[in-house]
Amino acid sequence: SFIFYLLSFIFYLLSFILIPFVVAAIEPDIVVRNAEQMVASGFDTIKIKVGKDPEGDVARVRRVREALGDRIKLTVDANGGWSVGDAIQTIRRLERYELTMVEQPVARDDLDGMAKVRAAVEVPIMADESVFSVRDALEAIQRNAVDLISVYPGKNGGILNSKRIAEMAQAVGIACHIGSNLEWDVASSAMAHLAVSTPNIRSERYPADILGPLYHVDRVVTEPLKIGNGFAEVPEGAGLGVGLDEEKVERLRERT
Repeated sequence: SFIFYLLSFIFYLLSFILIPFVVAAIEPDIVVRNAEQMVASGFDTIKIKVGKDPEGDVARVRRVREALGDRIKLTVDANGGWSVGDAIQTIRRLERYELTMVEQPVARDDLDGMAKVRAAVEVPIMADESVFSVRDALEAIQRNAVDLISVYPGKNGGILNSKRIAEMAQAVGIACHIGSNLEWDVASSAMAHLAVSTPNIRSERYPADILGPLYHVDRVVTEPLKIGNGFAEVPEGAGLGVGLDEEKVERLRERT
């Protein structure tokens, strides 16, 4: 029936999660070239690493926006590299390039500084390194330091803690995003299941960083997670949906 096929199509769409491509804080020409290649392959969000020096940070973002126009989303991640003053000044200069968000602009333990940045700029501010635990999330919310919170099982101590943070944030109108420590397939699978099972993780607006396996030469599962071209696919097997390749694990253990 029509309803059956419609529901099947919806579930099919829900199994695909938007992901960004991350470019390093390197020479602008290389950043632009890498970003252009990834957009051509299907990515519609580019995350640019910043926080090294304000002038270079602005140059990288400006060059990518000029090269790719308004057809892509741009986010930046400072990894706590800016001072409060530099963060405010630099983000204000970047606002003309229509950033979707700014990730961790100042040091992880400076929530008061992050609150000052958030109050002074128009772009949404997301906490990553500042929020490891449920208690960290509560403190960031209470100090009005965040518009968004990045969650992921490897940082939060498991799927349940990530869901608790997302539910807490939802209660006060703060959206969540899936972050990453460049995990392999097993943890990336957990992240994918978390993303599609948690309404407050808004991957359709803030693409999820489920991209760790792209940065590894070896894979240790029998069926690698399908990641690339702007999407991560949720595996459908039992449990987390992936199985370990025990022979590969043993070979890597011996090599190590």
